[in-house]
Amino acid sequence: MTPTIERIEPVNRTKFPTNRELAWAILEVLKAHRRPLETSEIPFPVVNVLSLDPKILNVKRKNGEGYEVPFRIGWVLTKLKIRRAVDNIERGYWTLTRDGRLFRDRGKVREELLRDFGPELFFGNKGTKKSERKLLDRLREMDPKSFENICRKFLHRSGILRINVAGRTSNGSFEGTGEIQIGIVFFRVFFRCRRSSEAIDKNEIINFRGTMVGRAENALYITTSRFSDPAVDESNRDGVPPICLINGVDLCDQMKKLQVQE
Repeated sequence: MTPTIERIEPVNRTKFPTNRELAWAILEVLKAHRRPLETSEIPFPVVNVLSLDPKILNVKRKNGEGYEVPFRIGWVLTKLKIRRAVDNIERGYWTLTRDGRLFRDRGKVREELLRDFGPELFFGNKGTKKSERKLLDRLREMDPKSFENICRKFLHRSGILRINVAGRTSNGSFEGTGEIQIGIVFFRVFFRCRRSSEAIDKNEIINFRGTMVGRAENALYITTSRFSDPAVDESNRDGVPPICLINGVDLCDQMKKLQVQE
């Protein structure tokens, strides 16, 4: 059975892909396959994911030693291995590490890949009219009222009804309650939409959980930044109500899928 791999909008077919595009495509290809891939098996699906002309694989390097794209794929694979996102379990065979599969969510691998390839690595090169990256920047820069309005739209399209805002801050962050209907039953949700460029830490999640006590059975924390590893662990700690976390990257991705616009 052929794995399903997300493809991106075509990049310029006369231009070589960037290392970031190659890194994104390699991670997608390895994730889609349930077995290790030999080095020679990787270039063609990578080119396919990037919607490039397969003939680009036949373009030789300037020094005449080997081919440009396969050579660069090998270099990016080495970089991804150094960052512990991929591993070659035996010579010439590659697979994702556990951290590599989860790099969008948490861990040192995430931070190191962000430093190497930038936040655009999360989005590939989709070339959308209004990319997720631009939307994330816009969410951080828009006025407080606009930020609240677009988050309300997101919450409503996500199925949260009867939204009641209970508190606001000067930078546009806000919190409140809403309801999710499942069949004929309504469940109360306590949410916080936090506009920030700094990582949300464990203490913030503990504080949030304390605030929700007595207000709702379910909790949702949305941020334009990200969550630290301890914060993620705290959100799923045994013996206390779980908290659903949505970081900035996932927020933009979901807004796009739900067609939430300003």
